Parts: sequence; structure tokens; C-alpha cells
Amino acid sequence: MTLHTSKGLEFPVVAIAGIGFLPHRNENEVRAARLLYVGMTRAAGHLMMTASGESTFIARLNKIKRASRVLRTAETSVPA
Repeated sequence: MTLHTSKGLEFPVVAIAGIGFLPHRNENEVRAARLLYVGMTRAAGHLMMTASGESTFIARLNKIKRASRVLRTAETSVPA
């Protein structure tokens, strides 16, 4: 299933792999961020995201992680 086709659906567990590769080459960063948000909000219970490498998305998630008390105490897959 793609992030596009997940709109309007909910799942107990959502796994999004490879966010270190976002946004894709020649892809609008804002559009890619919105699509990632759609995928993240499909999780009714648990959200798992994996990343390798560095990207603007990883930098933003690390910034949010440092600012969020909940995320600081949660187990995350985003490298610190």
C-alpha cells in the first residue's frame, strides 16, 4: 500500500520505512511532508518509522524529538 492510497484509512500499526530518503529527488518538499503526515496519522495505535542517512526530514524529526517530552521518553527509530 502506498501513502497515497492510505488516505482515509486507519490501522492499529503503521510502519514507514526509509524516511531518510525523503523527499525524493525532484519532489516538492512540502508535498512530501504532507504525504508523510498522512501516513503517520493513519496509525491508530503504534507508529514505527525507520531511517538511514541524513535528510531534511530527519533533521526536522530530530528537532521535534528534542522539543517533545513524549517523544524523548518514547522509543524511536530516528537517529539522535
